[in-house]
Amino acid sequence: MPPAASSSAVAAAGACTSDRNTKTALTPVDPQSILQGLVALPITQWRFSAEPEAVRHLGPMAQDFRATFGLGHDDKSISMLDGQGVALASIQGLHHLVQEQVERIAALERRLLELERIVEAFSTKP
Repeated sequence: MPPAASSSAVAAAGACTSDRNTKTALTPVDPQSILQGLVALPITQWRFSAEPEAVRHLGPMAQDFRATFGLGHDDKSISMLDGQGVALASIQGLHHLVQEQVERIAALERRLLELERIVEAFSTKP
């Protein structure tokens, strides 16, 4: 039986439990959709009201994060797990886009070489 959620969230040395056996309702995500949400998510620089003026942080507001991804317990906090999950899914989305571009560039380069051969063949004919 998996540990209760409150005791399984944080393990030794600050690591978060991510064992498949402690989870339920696993659902695949679309990395492209997550990436689009991340692109639209406002990211601002800020400080907590109680912090000194010189302290600065960077990140989204919990309300925007919740509205964009529907993750977490409420719209007042962002779980480190959810932030990491969004970042990792977005990296996968970017990787997919880069691979598509690499393939398209390679196809265009092949086409260009073929066209250059055709032009050269016509230019060398008497």
